[in-house]
Amino acid sequence: MGIASLDLRDLPHELRTLVSDELDRGEEVVWMDQPDPKAFGRHFWVVYLVAIPVTAFALFELVSALDGKVPDFDKGLAGVPLFEIALLLSGLGMMLTPSLVRRLADRFAYVITDRRAIVFARGPTGSSVRSWLFGKLKNVQLNRRKDGSGDLIFDRELSRSKEDSARPQPVGFLAISRVEEVDALLKELVSKA
Repeated sequence: MGIASLDLRDLPHELRTLVSDELDRGEEVVWMDQPDPKAFGRHFWVVYLVAIPVTAFALFELVSALDGKVPDFDKGLAGVPLFEIALLLSGLGMMLTPSLVRRLADRFAYVITDRRAIVFARGPTGSSVRSWLFGKLKNVQLNRRKDGSGDLIFDRELSRSKEDSARPQPVGFLAISRVEEVDALLKELVSKA
């Protein structure tokens, strides 16, 4: 099947090294790609939509609290509307989330070899490699979007939030273009294994 694939040289250096070190002798890469940055950031559009009214409210509250005056910092933080400033910064941070997440797409690589599917991720504190032998890929979930991009979910794992509640997070090839072609390729390889 002639599906478009990245070459190992197309990956950032750290990911290229990670992929090269992981592959076994004689293991052949059949397909490789990275998340589509635009589709990767799309997962967080709700955060952006919530950020707009939060930021507008915080800005309104800040202007109201200052009453058109610049705070006198000679008296310390007295009279400085700290809550409103914190709320404004939170709203602005939420508005930046989709663009920051788009940048994160460059830290992932997805590889299908003649033996397994592999997710490579590099972070500020280290790297991780998750792989699934074809025998373990019986119930792959396909999530397709109108533009042809989507996700291939291999597993779900619990992720703890700051509130200490566990939520299942999808694990697999997230935000890939031409997801149906990749799914068909994977199914073909799994059936042969």
